[in-house]
Amino acid sequence: MHDGRFLSFLAQLFGRPQNERPDVLFPVGFPADDARVPDLRRKSLEEIALFDPLTPSTS
Repeated sequence: MHDGRFLSFLAQLFGRPQNERPDVLFPVGFPADDARVPDLRRKSLEEIALFDPLTPSTS
C-alpha cells in the first residue's frame, strides 16, 4: 500500500498547485508500434473465482 507521495512528481510535471495531490495514475491508450509490451492474457472467470455449490445463494 502507498500513501500517494510517490506520485507527487506529477503535480510538478503538470504545473499543478502544491495543495493538489494526485492519488491514482491510469495509463490509457495504446502502446507505440515499437514498444516492448509483455504478452499478457486475461484470465478466465474459472481461473479467478470459486463457486461453492453448498453455500446458499443470496439472490
